[in-house]
Amino acid sequence: MKKDDQSIKSFQSNPRLEAFSDGVFAIVITLLVIELSLPELHNHNSSDDLFHALFEIRNKLFSYALCFIFVGQLWVAHTNFYRLIVKTDMILFWINNILLMCVCLFPFVAAIVGDYPNNSGSVIVFGVLYFSTGISFGVMSGYCQYNDYFHPKVNKKKLKKGGTVTTMLALASVIPLFVAHYSPVIGLIIYFLLTVGYIFAQTFFKMEEIMDRDD
Repeated sequence: MKKDDQSIKSFQSNPRLEAFSDGVFAIVITLLVIELSLPELHNHNSSDDLFHALFEIRNKLFSYALCFIFVGQLWVAHTNFYRLIVKTDMILFWINNILLMCVCLFPFVAAIVGDYPNNSGSVIVFGVLYFSTGISFGVMSGYCQYNDYFHPKVNKKKLKKGGTVTTMLALASVIPLFVAHYSPVIGLIIYFLLTVGYIFAQTFFKMEEIMDRDD
């Protein structure tokens, strides 16, 4: 496997694309926490007042956690994805830029959901962004498959299977949009479960799992 590892490392899709993407993800993850702040305590020395204040911002904490986990898993998926890519072009650059544009909106949307968690409109706004992000990643993956930009040792059957799973998750993210009209909270819970599904789906894009090995 050492020889294979060296051959894999010799292929680089585009270090600047990956570095720029990593920077965007890092900034977005950091900005998510800015919306978190405690209301002023009546008694600064009272632990009861402190815990009560934390309870008051529970919706913002949930919104923060949901967006952080989704963006975090997306960064992991993005990192694993580009470890398998050996070529890039201008179109791929712009598909990646569209994906990052969606990612950059998460701090703004997290603030909306945190302030209005029981408003179906806020969940719908979150859901549209969630869906758009998943579809953008799917388009990026499909474009690379169509143009054969993956490393020659990538198992195409496993890659296709992983792409099918992630596409199904992206399409399933439309369901909470309809659920939100009846229960915004349940809609957000479904988005959390879908995010967990994305985390499990990443196993299809781990280099050690998807690369064909020489006997």
